[in-house]
Parts: sequence; structure tokens; C-alpha cells
Amino acid sequence: MKITVEIPKAKMQDLVKRMEGVAHSFDVEARPVLIEESERLTGRVQELSPVYTGALRRSVSYKISGNGFSLSSKITSALPYAPPVEFGISPRRVFPPFSDSALELWTRRRLGKTGKALKTTTYLIAKKIFRNGILAVKMFERAFNENKSRIENRFRRVVNDFFSKF
Repeated sequence: MKITVEIPKAKMQDLVKRMEGVAHSFDVEARPVLIEESERLTGRVQELSPVYTGALRRSVSYKISGNGFSLSSKITSALPYAPPVEFGISPRRVFPPFSDSALELWTRRRLGKTGKALKTTTYLIAKKIFRNGILAVKMFERAFNENKSRIENRFRRVVNDFFSKF
């Protein structure tokens, strides 16, 4: 047996409009909390980032995307050496690029090498990294883990407060 109930198109359109209004209202309440927590977490990642020139620290930023019930924030660094700093490099896994690379730039800035000495020194550093690896700093992971429970609690409150109005 089967029963079919048809909902008039006008009523469905009205329901969709109301749901969009609810999603917009949630966005209005949740977005400021998301921005505040993203700024706090970004600041903590920056504090935990190793500093030589400060470029890595300055490169950490966040971007809010989505709306309504699908808001999200992504905290990243666009620098090519951010992932190896965050995750480290296992010994004997990959020989790091050394010619015209972030490693060569670091060697020039940090050690003041130029010309052939720059190429040779960069190669030797790459060889050492290949042999020994690089320890992970995990600045993103540590910052997230330090703040995870507070962030969850804040958003739990936002959701509960929002839906208690209905």
C-alpha cells in the first residue's frame, strides 16, 4: 500500500523562503563568533611559528567561507616551506629541492652565501636534511588542540541559544 500526499508548489516555495531566513539568522549569530575564534587561532599559530625573518609568521591567515548553516574557516600559510615546517620531513624520504628553492633563499639570507658557495652550501644542507630529516613544529596542530574544547563549547552555545528561540 502506498499513500501519496502532494504539497502545492506555492507552499513549498514559502517553506524554502522561511528556511533561508532561518539560515540567514543563524549566520548573523554564528559569523562573529567564527571570526573571533579564527583570529584567536591565527594569532596562536603565529606565536608558535618559528621566526627568522618573520615571513612565515606574517603569512598565516584565515578565510571565512560559506553562509547560513555551512560556515567554515580555514587557517593557512601560502608559503611553500610552511608544510615542511608544520609536518617535518622524514629521514631518507625525499631529497629536498635545493636549486632555486626556499632552501636556497634561506641559505642566502641566513648564511650570507652567494654564487658557487651558495649552491654548494645549499646542496650540503639538503643532503643533511635528507639524512636526518626535519622535526615537525606542528604550530597549526598545537594551536588547534590547545583551543579545540573552547571553540567547541562556544559553538555549542551558539547553536543551543539559536535553536532555543524556536
